[in-house]
Amino acid sequence: MDSKRLRLVIACALLLGAVACGGNNPKEAPGALPGDQALFDDGTAAMKDEDWEKGRTLLQQLVDAYPQSSLAPKARIAIADSYFRQNDETNRAQATVEYQAFISLYPFSESAAYAQFQLGMLKFRQVRIASRDQTETRDALRLFEKVVSEYPGSEYVEPARQKIAECRDRLAEHELLVALFYLKAKSYDAALPRLKRIVTDFPDFSRLDEVYYNIGDVLARLGKNAEAIPYFQKVAESKPAGPLAAKANERIRELGTPR
Repeated sequence: MDSKRLRLVIACALLLGAVACGGNNPKEAPGALPGDQALFDDGTAAMKDEDWEKGRTLLQQLVDAYPQSSLAPKARIAIADSYFRQNDETNRAQATVEYQAFISLYPFSESAAYAQFQLGMLKFRQVRIASRDQTETRDALRLFEKVVSEYPGSEYVEPARQKIAECRDRLAEHELLVALFYLKAKSYDAALPRLKRIVTDFPDFSRLDEVYYNIGDVLARLGKNAEAIPYFQKVAESKPAGPLAAKANERIRELGTPR
């Protein structure tokens, strides 16, 4: 074989070797989308730095390009959480959409209970003071109750129950404030049903002793002493060391023992 032909053979062999090696090179071709793990790592890193737009863009690329990846649900939750963390009206609305979409797509995921809990928290953040309209409180209560009923084995059941208790306390406080408004206006017939409804609907209300006292007071003002005394007794029984116990006992002495 002449030298020219030998050089040609060697060149071809080197070229084939380079191609073969290139086929095993794990590096992506220029312009190719990174793998799902790389997108997830870069996206969540951006989120930690509160670079929301960059983080959401990377994670959305993961969801769109690798919908079957085990990282896709985590990416969706991270996107929803990013809107939750920004916590303004527009972002709360978008977070709601994202959490609801997650529950629809992954109803049996371990993170579905978390998404449901977060939906409740989005409403809970909007709860108003007790003297204002309580629509958001009722909405939050319903969403937290759904965590308990639909995900009974979840770690979010206990936090949901705590929030349920807070919501119920706020609703009861609202009813009490309305009743006190009627009492101040001496509209006893309007105040009494509201006070009794608190006892029926919110037996775990933290200020139930105050409710009992006011029911007793209204009944006494209406001349129904025999009906009033048991409510004053409930004040002393429910919180014997409370500030109203002494007053309730004094009212009992004033009204006498019922026949």
